[in-house]
Amino acid sequence: MSTRLILSLLLATGAWGCASVGEERESAAANIAALTRERTGFEPSTDMPQDGSFAEPARQLLAQPLTEEAAIRIALLNNREVAAAFARLGVGVAELHQAGLLANPVLAANAKFFGGGTEIELGLAESLLDVFFVGARKRVAEAEFEATRLHIAEEMVGLVYDVRRAFVGVRAAERLLAVEREVLRAAQASVDLMGELHRAGNVTDPELTSEELGLARAKLAVARAEAGLLEAREPLNELLGLWGGAVAWTVDGALPEDPTGGLDLEHVESRAIQSSLMLAGVRSEATAAARRLGLVGWEAVLDPGELGVVAKREVDGGDWGLGPALGFSLPLFDSGAARKAAVTAALEALLAEHVAGAVRVRSAARRLRERSAALADQLRFIEAEELPKSKRLVRETLRNYNAMQIGAFGVFVARQQEIEAMQGYVETLRAAWTARIDLEELLAGSFRESRVEAEPSTLRAASRSKGMKGQH
Repeated sequence: MSTRLILSLLLATGAWGCASVGEERESAAANIAALTRERTGFEPSTDMPQDGSFAEPARQLLAQPLTEEAAIRIALLNNREVAAAFARLGVGVAELHQAGLLANPVLAANAKFFGGGTEIELGLAESLLDVFFVGARKRVAEAEFEATRLHIAEEMVGLVYDVRRAFVGVRAAERLLAVEREVLRAAQASVDLMGELHRAGNVTDPELTSEELGLARAKLAVARAEAGLLEAREPLNELLGLWGGAVAWTVDGALPEDPTGGLDLEHVESRAIQSSLMLAGVRSEATAAARRLGLVGWEAVLDPGELGVVAKREVDGGDWGLGPALGFSLPLFDSGAARKAAVTAALEALLAEHVAGAVRVRSAARRLRERSAALADQLRFIEAEELPKSKRLVRETLRNYNAMQIGAFGVFVARQQEIEAMQGYVETLRAAWTARIDLEELLAGSFRESRVEAEPSTLRAASRSKGMKGQH
């Protein structure tokens, strides 16, 4: 190896070592923010307050009734999981930076004391492997850092869709509470009317008691719906990073009626594969493993050695002697075969994991597509058939009741069926929106099997109903 080559390597690695880790971290964070914006339309904050306080833009958004967009922006401004993710990114940047540096040279000194004087020896050595392989190690670290970057971007995309799901949950809980309060108002008015008729002697005691029972049940249903709304708000509070007085936010608008508007269900498998950040991350990990395999192979041939200079002054105190120093380890016990086998196995595992992951992503795309379509069909059926007929049943029952053809219990049953139909509609609407968000998240590159496995209760109920029909 020529002196010019050694100097070139030292200068190249020294220039890399002089680069600012802080600047590299800022650049990588900006890259992730841009990737998140490309996938979701929203950009995470890379500069949150370190003291745990609310960012001022988040305070301003909280001062107004929350829209879905505002909730997402608050989460990306204020959720400390975002800050933790970018801190992990800083670790990756530092490791990448470290991989481009040469190991510090080792200075050795020894002295030997003789009766006639002292013999002094000095040595300065640098690892040969670091000089030869610093570029290869840097390429391994670059692939590993790319995997880290993609995984963090997937976390940011997932956070956006988690907020959307939680927001749907709050809106659905508010709508269910509105339904129960409407039922309560109707039950109270019915009891008041029945009380007047009872005092006039036109209604029997059992009929009045039936109405009062309906009112008690309506009050209990309202209390349960209020508790359900409080429960539904907490996941959103957590995602937005809120506590104390900040949790007293209100929601702007209601749950939209059309959960499939503008939703493209064509070619979802290929789109999900193409956009998957998880699969891209596995590919980067496999690239790193392949590069590490090549590096380990060369390291096995050129086992750790040292190149340097040595200076020595003899006992007589004469001039210093200067010369080269070269050292190698002898591969008598460790040939490197085990290290190479381990890296080979890791590469094989990553390649198999990529194939298995692609199968899971394709399956998830199909399941979520069919789930969205099935829930949309259920919603249209409830809206077109069940809701109108349940309302008509109440009207007809009331007419017969007023004509004294049926008792108060028949009216109560008809109203209960209408309530159940309205509740079923809201639950199906919530499930349909959740399924849409799950599919959109997958197509945006974030894959979480827990979302695919979380089959809506509305679909399970429909499956059971089909099974029961088949048995009769």
